Amino acid sequence: MMGIDGPLAYDMACPVEIDPNITLSINADNFEAVCPKCGSHYNPLTGDGGPVYGVAINTKVGMRKYRVMPSAGGYFISN
Repeated sequence: MMGIDGPLAYDMACPVEIDPNITLSINADNFEAVCPKCGSHYNPLTGDGGPVYGVAINTKVGMRKYRVMPSAGGYFISN
């Protein structure tokens, strides 16, 4: 995903769910990441992947962000 200052990378597992196989999907209308199980919505465009709706707001849990660094004409993503 491309942010204002460059590319952004997040773990696609829902941070609220215990099962790491519950993955977020991106809503094409508003670009929010949505959990199909708990219904939480996250805003990956802000650079912090913060919660905007659902259980995640109460728990104040955002998406896990990865570091993105330029490398040899591409990008290196790490945690």
